[in-house]
Amino acid sequence: MKTHRVSDWHGFQGRRPHGWTVGVAAFALLLESTGVGIAAAGFDEFVPGGQVIAYTTGDVALEHGGASFDQAESVLLSQEGGMDAEVHLYPITDSIAGHSDESVAIINRMLGEACPRWTGQVDALLLWQGNVPAVPLMVLNDPANPATILGANQIVSSVAVGPRASLMLHVDNQRAIEANYFNVGSISGTNTFTSPAGSQLAWDNLAGIPVGAINNGVATSNGAIQSFELNWRRGNCNQCLTWLAGFRWVEWNQTLAINDTFADGSTGSDVLNVSTKNNLYGAQLGLDSLLLDLYQKRVRFNGVAKAGVYGNANARATTTVGGDRIPAASFTATGKQTSFFGEIGVNGTVRLTERILWRAGYNFFWIGAVALPPQQLAKVDAAATPPTGRIDLTGSVFLQGANTGIELQW
Repeated sequence: MKTHRVSDWHGFQGRRPHGWTVGVAAFALLLESTGVGIAAAGFDEFVPGGQVIAYTTGDVALEHGGASFDQAESVLLSQEGGMDAEVHLYPITDSIAGHSDESVAIINRMLGEACPRWTGQVDALLLWQGNVPAVPLMVLNDPANPATILGANQIVSSVAVGPRASLMLHVDNQRAIEANYFNVGSISGTNTFTSPAGSQLAWDNLAGIPVGAINNGVATSNGAIQSFELNWRRGNCNQCLTWLAGFRWVEWNQTLAINDTFADGSTGSDVLNVSTKNNLYGAQLGLDSLLLDLYQKRVRFNGVAKAGVYGNANARATTTVGGDRIPAASFTATGKQTSFFGEIGVNGTVRLTERILWRAGYNFFWIGAVALPPQQLAKVDAAATPPTGRIDLTGSVFLQGANTGIELQW
């Protein structure tokens, strides 16, 4: 077998032939460069992808799988034998990857041309939590003036960092399958509280337990989110607008802990812990739109919006109390709820090489109808024997943050 490499399309590279036809002169020059003597008159037709056509001139035939030659930079010609040989014309490269291999030609014939075939992204995702509800946690120990000293919204979270990765298989230049995963934990916050001069604090009847006077303490919150999605993407001809639909799983877990100290005739400490778990499974729809294209596609900005309705099938909330003046008790409640998850993001890319791009962007995530620790405290009576209560699934979570990383195309 003789293999010939041809890298010049003689004026047709990068242009779309009118009416899916290929010029006689271009093919004549192409075939002459390989030493295969075939008259140009037999090669003035073109068929769309997915079909096979054989051209015969004399004793030599050309078989073509229907790829769009205007998007290829080279071809592979295989010639066997003498005058009875068959010549198979397959595209094997794209304008970005710049590599050649018969396996690429086979994939092109099976799926359709794509440039690039794969896109991978690896980012560092930085998130923090906002819009925390103002649920009272600590109040003045004065029934006539139970002013709030510490609310859940005063436990301001710090920035947490986690990985986000995605892999996209381009079926052709308009359709793709995308898998996306991210995991950000330790979205934590802390607030230290102290009793005002001449006053004492108390829990705001949390978990049904009258705690009594409190001198000071610390409240901490810690959240973690992870998500996996599998989407089918369908873009228009110039990829300025891409619709997506798929499956998504989202997990949001959070804890709240209050540790206090007291000196009211005796000294000691109390502790209260609440943990919640939410697992959301459902379908989503979305849109990926090109916003700005600069410097011949070297700098691009795009916006992404996704939303879906999910089943929070196994939500769980556990409340635990104990300490020097509180008997140890624990209660767990479960429930089901239809929840919501939405995502909005803006990303920019700068092409560094043919295959490598630098990425940076900003993201917003919203989770609705889930269990959150502050809302559970009013639903539990840990002083009862046994403890009683139910789960509250009316909470919402707002997360935002930046991302930066690398995109690879091949």
